[in-house]
This record gives sequence, C-alpha cells and structure tokens, in this order.
Amino acid sequence: TAVAIGKYGIRKREDIYTKELSKDISKNKIIMKNTLTIGMGSNQIDIGILTDDCKFCVSPAYTTYKIKKCNSKFLEYYMEYLNPKLSDLFMIVSARQGKSVDKEGLLKYEVMLPPIGEQEKIVQILKTIDSIIEKYESLLEEKNQFIKSLFVEMFENGNFEEKSLDDISFIRGEYGSNVSAIEYEETLPRYVRITDITADGKLDKNSLASPKNEENIEKYLLKSGDIIFARTGATVGKTYKYNEEDGNCIYAGYCIRFRLNSKIVDPEYIFRFTQTDRYLKWVETAQRGGAQPNINSKQYGSLLIPIPPFEEQNKFKKIVKQIDKQKFLLDKQKQNYEKLKKGIMQKLLTGKVRVKI
Repeated sequence: TAVAIGKYGIRKREDIYTKELSKDISKNKIIMKNTLTIGMGSNQIDIGILTDDCKFCVSPAYTTYKIKKCNSKFLEYYMEYLNPKLSDLFMIVSARQGKSVDKEGLLKYEVMLPPIGEQEKIVQILKTIDSIIEKYESLLEEKNQFIKSLFVEMFENGNFEEKSLDDISFIRGEYGSNVSAIEYEETLPRYVRITDITADGKLDKNSLASPKNEENIEKYLLKSGDIIFARTGATVGKTYKYNEEDGNCIYAGYCIRFRLNSKIVDPEYIFRFTQTDRYLKWVETAQRGGAQPNINSKQYGSLLIPIPPFEEQNKFKKIVKQIDKQKFLLDKQKQNYEKLKKGIMQKLLTGKVRVKI
C-alpha cells in the first residue's frame, strides 16, 4: 500500500489528496515497523513513524531511518511534541529551491530519553487519552455522515431545475489575495488558506495566520453567502462556507470566491452539495492535469447544481443546524482532551514529571 506523510503522520495517499495519483510505485521505498520517515510539508516538517507490524511504501522523495534503542511509539509522541521547534530550526526556505529539510542538522539534534520501561509507561498513558479523543472523532464523523445521507435522501432523486454556479451568485469567480501570511494577530483579519480548512469544511483552530501588508483588505473580506473553492494543487475542489462566527477573514490566492444569491439558494445547501459524490466526480473530470491540477473560475462558474424549492432547502438547513449544535458540544469535549494530552506531554516528555515503573 502506498502512503504519504503529512501533518497527521502516516496516511493512505487517497485520504490526503483529491488529485489523480500515479499508479507507478515501482521506485517507492519500502517502510516497515520501527521506521522513521521525514519529508517537507507546507508549513512544517512532516514526520511519520510506523509503529505497527505492517509494510507500506513511500515516495523516494522521503528520507527513512531505522529506529533503534527506543520505543517507536514513544518517539512518535516525542516528535509530535517537538515538531514545531524542529520545524523552526531545520526548515530551509530558498527562493530558488523552495522548502527543504536540513537533515544533517535534524539528525544531530540531541534528545533526552528516559529508560525503556518509563517510555512504555508514558506511551500507555498517552494512548489512553488518544483512545478517548478517537471516540469523539468517531462520533463527529457519524454526524457528518448522517448529514451526507440526509442530503442524498432529500435531494438526490428529485427532478429539480439545474442552474450554474454563476447563475446563482452575486460575485462570480473572484480570486483571492496573494499577500504573504504572517503569524496571527487579533487586530488583523484571519488569512484563510485552503490548508486551514478541515475535512468537514470548518476552519482549523490550530492553523492561524494574518495577511502581511494587505493594502486592499476590504476587497477580499469574506461575507455572508460566500463560498470559496480551492483552485489548484492537491486539494483542488475543496470548499469552505464562510460563517460569521469565524470573524473577519480574507481568503488566499489559491482560492476562488462565489457570493451566493440567498434569495435563490441557501449557502448551506450549496456547501453540502460540494460534499456529494456527484460534485467530487465533477472535480475529477473538470481539473486540468500537470504537476499542479487546477480548476479555474470559468469552470467553477459553469458547474451545474440542482436547485430544489427554497422551503426544502430551509428544512434541510434547520436539521443541519441542530446537528451542528451536537457537533459543537462533541468537539468541545474533544478539544478538552487534546489540551489535557498536550499538557501531559509537556510534563512527561520533558522529564518535568517522572513516571514510576
């Protein structure tokens, strides 16, 4: 099985990318249990550690190392904790060569490891918290799947008039700002990049940035009725519906904005349409090939969408609103355990608190 290394460790390639992937994996590297794999992500060093007794393969662009004299799961937690610091120290950003990793410097970085027995005890503690977090994630995914199923049940077999995205929008195919991103400042708008959007179309609370020296912020401010679409790269086709509770936001150049006519369609309905198999199949056929697959504003504008009666859209929206309230409470509990895990990692992995064996 071909896998890739990303922000969340080792994952199947199709769980990360929406673009068509090469089927030729003959030059890939084999990785097995107790293998450390390093690559370069968008904003951080990508680190993956295979802790299960299985065999995968990765792109030759990754560097792999055999783990010795250390519990591999402990090292995985340790690397998760250290990654922000390691990325600051060993990411190389070059105008000519792009981003890379100072692997020599990274390998020389010294870490203090407790005895194997203590490593195993720490792993047990953190895995217990992880299992609770995973249960909340599973419950949240069940809610998302219910919404998708409800959409299909209510609208997929209806004989509704179809309109293009251009036909139902006040603002059509407007590209975002190309200004550089800086560390988030509360006095500035949030800079929404497509990588900041989660799988269920929400903004990642852990990925914050602001625009640098944007002279025309008003032009790119997101407002009620706005949906943005990813126009290029591995996430082409990904969407986000602006929510006012997200505050002042501007959107980045890899995105295209459509502001929907709320007298014709409810933005919630259109956003949920972009989660359907029909839309995803359209993305596959619409994107242009090459190293960076893309869909331009004209193509998005021509996307045909079935438009049910407004009262049916509103009925769907009310149900989704109730489910979103449930999701909010579940997500809040999940965040509490994530904060707990982060605090415990900071104490146990740095040796501030020792575990009795």
